Amino acid sequence: EVDGVAIMTDTDNTKQKAVSYYKNIYFSN
Repeated sequence: EVDGVAIMTDTDNTKQKAVSYYKNIYFSN
C-alpha cells in the first residue's frame, strides 16, 4: 500500500513516468 502512495506523489512531478510505475506496482500486487 505504501508503494501506491509514493507513486501518487510522482504523478505530480511526471505524469508519463507515473504510468510506467503504476504498471510495475500492479505486478507486485
